[in-house]
Amino acid sequence: MRKSKIVRIAHDLLESLVNKNDIIIDATLGNGYDSLFLSNLVTKIIGFDIQEMAINNSKETLKNITNVKLILDSHENYHKYIQNYDGVIFNLGYLPTGDKSITTTSKTTISTLEKMINDHTAKFILIVVYPKHPQGQIESQDLLKYINNIRNYSVELINYDESIIQDYIILLKKENI
Repeated sequence: MRKSKIVRIAHDLLESLVNKNDIIIDATLGNGYDSLFLSNLVTKIIGFDIQEMAINNSKETLKNITNVKLILDSHENYHKYIQNYDGVIFNLGYLPTGDKSITTTSKTTISTLEKMINDHTAKFILIVVYPKHPQGQIESQDLLKYINNIRNYSVELINYDESIIQDYIILLKKENI
């Protein structure tokens, strides 16, 4: 599997942010590649996706991995499954091999982010944003507005250039770490 530039950047960041004892939420499981990458770096990963196809694809990707739990549910409902976690990754957009009309939305992404920020648990939340498709552009604009009001986390935009539409990362880091 060849990684895109933005995924390589995200994985490099994750590697610098996580510790071996960490529990990470993969809020947008997709085909399971972020969880696969993290599986050698952390104790446990809880992966969420709303599509059964994504869960099945991830089962194949992660077939020999024992520290990833796959959950067929929206990341909005993460509290039903986990209360204590150390970090979160969102890889927004759509399932590359699936129905491209099924995408993440700013409504559910921001709702989940608000809950996670209010939990004061995650030392980081890393969000990979893909604004090159119509829903992704809306989600990107809404997230850029939302992050202006975040408290208790520093906000860093990585690979972001407002003059061109390109994939980028929003990195939220707890201010006291």
